[in-house]
Amino acid sequence: MLKKLGILMLSVVLLQFVLSTALFAQEKRYRKKTVIDFDDVLLEGELKKPAGAYITERRELSFKNLIRTRKNFEQEMFRSVDALK
Repeated sequence: MLKKLGILMLSVVLLQFVLSTALFAQEKRYRKKTVIDFDDVLLEGELKKPAGAYITERRELSFKNLIRTRKNFEQEMFRSVDALK
């Protein structure tokens, strides 16, 4: 009897949690479109260009070669000849 009561209380708490999170998630509503009207606003400013340009030379990148070159192919050559026989 006590075990069933505990399970019932746990299920009620879990149900309340699920319902509260579902309701909380539905409360957020965002506008689809926002319009900002600048007709009555006077914007003043000045255009500034950089005083100097810094040109740096890129150093050459070096990558490790992923293709390994082998020096000796004799064993592969002999096996391929034997496979043809």
